[in-house]
Amino acid sequence: MRGIVIGTLSAVALAGCATLGIGGNETSEPVESATLIAEIQTLAVSQTPSGAVIRATGLADRQGYHSGALVPLPDGDPSTLSYVFEIGEPVEATRVSTPRSREVTVATVVSNQNLIGVREIRVSAARNAQAVRR
Repeated sequence: MRGIVIGTLSAVALAGCATLGIGGNETSEPVESATLIAEIQTLAVSQTPSGAVIRATGLADRQGYHSGALVPLPDGDPSTLSYVFEIGEPVEATRVSTPRSREVTVATVVSNQNLIGVREIRVSAARNAQAVRR
């Protein structure tokens, strides 16, 4: 009986991870029926032993946007990594509500090999862009 309870609780906890954006669309794949997030609020790059984690927080125009991703853009300048912050649109009308309720945070990992020669990492939204220099 105890095993059934633990298994059920584990399944519920893992199902909640997708709702919270943990383990959801964590790849840098384009989001189906996506649009650019309205604006970038924060951009941070954290060094790791194998490269870096790029994390961006954006503000959507209204609630209900989902499945965000940082999608790489081809750039002619090898010293710049460029991304767009894409996000899935809500399927029905939603409220605007508070800015905090419209925040979406996404991240992607970049290997040391892909960071060779990179001096700037730029993430673009519909209304603004932010960049971090290394």
